[in-house]
Amino acid sequence: MKRNTVISIIALAVIAVNTLWILCVLGGLPADLPQHYDLKGNYTSTMSKNALLYFPLVSCALFLAVHFLKALLFRFRSKANDAKGIRSTCFSIAQLCLALIILCSSGVTLTFGKCHLFFFAEPVLLAILIIAVITSEIKARKAI
Repeated sequence: MKRNTVISIIALAVIAVNTLWILCVLGGLPADLPQHYDLKGNYTSTMSKNALLYFPLVSCALFLAVHFLKALLFRFRSKANDAKGIRSTCFSIAQLCLALIILCSSGVTLTFGKCHLFFFAEPVLLAILIIAVITSEIKARKAI
């Protein structure tokens, strides 16, 4: 199996885990959940628990949007111009990073801000996404 396919399957698995996690705990949650936190860990706003159902939907929408962008790239550019699949791999990494970022957002909300790992994971994943895009473009231009 191609590396890009494996990464995309992992991204879909992350989306599925996020969806199952939300659906399993949704019934036992209070009506209002903390939404945003300040630097001290205190929440600054709340949201309805039903708004959690939008997290998997947004994650699926972002996955499909990146997939269609990838398809458009290959429609207007030849596969030979992809420079050994570097850009294609970058799109797959972007799908995975976006799915993990939304999983972390769900985790912050579902753990009521108690698990600080989720707080730090979001900016780290965003940095990985940005670095992957820049690096892949540089490598792809050198390989052409």
